[in-house]
Amino acid sequence: MTIRRRVALVLAVAAGALALPAVAWAHAALLRTVPLPSAVLNSPPPVVLLTYSEAVEPRFAIVSVTNAAGK
Repeated sequence: MTIRRRVALVLAVAAGALALPAVAWAHAALLRTVPLPSAVLNSPPPVVLLTYSEAVEPRFAIVSVTNAAGK
């Protein structure tokens, strides 16, 4: 294969990849938590912070904070 054909092939593949739509994620990703997941604390945390990659619909969000007995 000549250099010209290789360059044309690479450009065609690159153009095809750019023409495809980007991947769309269906769910927000949990990026950060305070306190850390599965942290063992001596007293209840004053606040629980959850940081997501995008807005979360409160109607469908469930967060559980439990004690050592799972209650």
